[in-house]
Amino acid sequence: MTEFENRLVLDNLRLVDKVIRTRITFRASSALMDYEDLQGVGREALCRAAIRYRPSLGAFEPFAATCIYNAIVDHCKSENIVAGAISDSMDQETQEALLEKLSAERPDYDAVIDSVTVEQMLREFKEKYNGVARLGVEAIEMKMLGFSAKEIAKRYGTSINNVNAWISRARSKLRNESSLTRLLL
Repeated sequence: MTEFENRLVLDNLRLVDKVIRTRITFRASSALMDYEDLQGVGREALCRAAIRYRPSLGAFEPFAATCIYNAIVDHCKSENIVAGAISDSMDQETQEALLEKLSAERPDYDAVIDSVTVEQMLREFKEKYNGVARLGVEAIEMKMLGFSAKEIAKRYGTSINNVNAWISRARSKLRNESSLTRLLL
C-alpha cells in the first residue's frame, strides 16, 4: 500500500466499528463468527477500499463505509451457508471436519486477477468513449466498487433510470470490444 492509502486506512479505522454498530444486526449466538471476526472482515475491506479509491469518485468515507458494509454482509452470507451445511444430526467429529474443509477454502486468485484486468480495461474504455457511453462505463466501475444504482444516481444528480440507461449503452458498446470479449471467454 502507498503512504496515501495507509493514511486513509489509519484515519478511517473508526468506520469499521461505526458500520458494524449502525448497519449490521449482530447475533452473538453464531459459533462461526463473533464481533472480532466482523471487525477483521471490516478492516480488510477498509484496506481494499483504500487501494481502490479514486478521489474523482468523491469523499472516501461514504465509499469506504459501503465497501465495509458489503464485505461484512457477504461474509455473513457465506458463514450462514457454512452453518447451514453443518447438521445437528452429524456427530461432533464430522461437524468439525466439515467446518475445517469449508473454512479452509482459498480465494480464487484467477478471479481476482481477472477483476483487476477488467478494471484496467474499463479505465481505458472510459478514456476512449464519450457522452452517455462514458457515463455508463463510470457507472459500471462504481457498481463494481459496491455502489448501488441509487447511490450512483445521487452522486451524478440524476435518476436511477438514467443510470441504468447509461449502463445499458455502455454494455452495448463493450460487447463490441474484442479485448474484453477475449478476457471473458
